[in-house]
Amino acid sequence: MEKLLLVDGGNTTLKVCLTPLDTFKPTEVEIIPYSSLHRLEKYKQIDLKLVSTVKPSTLGEIKKFLKNPYVVKLKNTLPLIGIDYRTPHTLGIDRVVSSIGGLYYDRSFIKVSFGTATVVDVVINKTFRGGAIFPGLEKSILCLAAHTDLLPKVEIEKKPPLVGKDTKSCIQSGVFYSQVFTVKGFIERLQKQLNIKTVILTGGAAGLFKEFFPSAVFDPYLTFRGLYEIAKTLKGRK
Repeated sequence: MEKLLLVDGGNTTLKVCLTPLDTFKPTEVEIIPYSSLHRLEKYKQIDLKLVSTVKPSTLGEIKKFLKNPYVVKLKNTLPLIGIDYRTPHTLGIDRVVSSIGGLYYDRSFIKVSFGTATVVDVVINKTFRGGAIFPGLEKSILCLAAHTDLLPKVEIEKKPPLVGKDTKSCIQSGVFYSQVFTVKGFIERLQKQLNIKTVILTGGAAGLFKEFFPSAVFDPYLTFRGLYEIAKTLKGRK
């Protein structure tokens, strides 16, 4: 069975997915720290390899371990999705690729990616329209610890008590529920303003929040799904 390697380079780690070429069905998913990119070498014999990354500075080393990977750029996405964005040269390729993945579910949707940053994106009639970006869960914790004298760095806790009873639990509540309530606010306002029904959750931290959005689609492989759709347009040509 011919296989396809999909590589999603995020801000903190590289995520790798193996899937059959004829259907999107992840058979192996691996998270690789940027300090351990040599682990990519075991995938170099796979014929078709797609790389999408928000850290272009790592491409040289990625290419060193993967033989002739296809690096996805914005122009590769245009046959699949329209772009209505004032500065497309500043648009993160991950936002576009995951939006292509979202088209599996609907032509119009709100997509929320919980990661280093929490990103809310809007797609209307297969066109990326923009969105909002704010600090993610872990970065919010680090920011408080770095820019105050008395607030400590705390561990992330899933669904902490809403009312903290000490400084640690107050921070855990604040950073966790600020994500929940901010995202809920964006979704409610956007659905009312744009008449969009479908909401998709993705990203490394999405599993922590999915229970607060019971009507949303949860797809941790959304970017891989988008890369797979791009790969289908490239099949048969290098």
